[in-house]
Amino acid sequence: MKSIKNAFYALLLTCCCLTYGQQGCSSILSGTSQDGKITFFKTAFDSAGIVSSAVGEIPWDTPVRLTITSACGDTSAAFFVSPELSGGYDHYVNETAEFNADTRITGFTTVFKDDFSGQTPVVSVAVKTGVGIGRVAIVLATSVPPPPPPLCVDYTFTKCCDMYCVQYKLLGPDCHQCFIVYLQYTDGTDASYPISFQNDDMVQYCSPKEVRQIYSIVGVECNAGFGSQSRKGVGAKFSDKFTISPNPTNGEVRFQGPGIETCRVSVFDVNGRNVIRNVKAFPSVDVQHLTPGIYFYSITDANGHSQRGKMVKE
Repeated sequence: MKSIKNAFYALLLTCCCLTYGQQGCSSILSGTSQDGKITFFKTAFDSAGIVSSAVGEIPWDTPVRLTITSACGDTSAAFFVSPELSGGYDHYVNETAEFNADTRITGFTTVFKDDFSGQTPVVSVAVKTGVGIGRVAIVLATSVPPPPPPLCVDYTFTKCCDMYCVQYKLLGPDCHQCFIVYLQYTDGTDASYPISFQNDDMVQYCSPKEVRQIYSIVGVECNAGFGSQSRKGVGAKFSDKFTISPNPTNGEVRFQGPGIETCRVSVFDVNGRNVIRNVKAFPSVDVQHLTPGIYFYSITDANGHSQRGKMVKE
């Protein structure tokens, strides 16, 4: 994906008339789901840029397929000059552009990840008529973006004798008291462990292996004995009681293990948002609606045994 950070679309469209000297064609700019089954918004406008109808709005954290069609019936009458966007705080999905017979772009997919900082997204359109080229602006509505997750935990890396340590500090009284830390060591292995601020606003976790990066720190409810090893201990690898496949995935994931029929699964994004909450693990968990990226799952069996791991959505 590619992130372009501005506040306006630069989206060029040429509406060519079928015969020189006639009025240009009216066009429709649409935003749909990737499979085309759901229409999020549709805006119709003429060659002068006058909007005749506009319904729907841009959703957030959802892949949106942008397409342009023309009333002329000619696939070359309306097209995007480039899928490059100069607006919207969006993330263009690579290799999703479609082309007509003249190799002109007729559609592409993007994901709106952040808000517009109070600015309304505008599509900048170049319209070709029988007498020249004009430039107009098409305003699009957006749904309310989700609030950013609160920053609850800060951390610093230290070394104590032969141990590599991470010191965690709780930043606010309104935050969770218990968290799961997902990380990667310099040897390439992934690990997770609990930390608890029930007794102090600062805790430390040490390991003989050096940490390369911390993926995410996810707030969870505190259970009895939660985080009892969070002061000092060796980072544990994910348990192998349950397995997940396929991973990476672009549709569904399946968990296998003893008693899987009674297990429940929650999924968190890298910002700690609970994007899938306490669903049945069997027979599968649908993640098709998630934005491509790294996620973390927590699976719990009927006896309260909990396993956590990382999954990748393509």
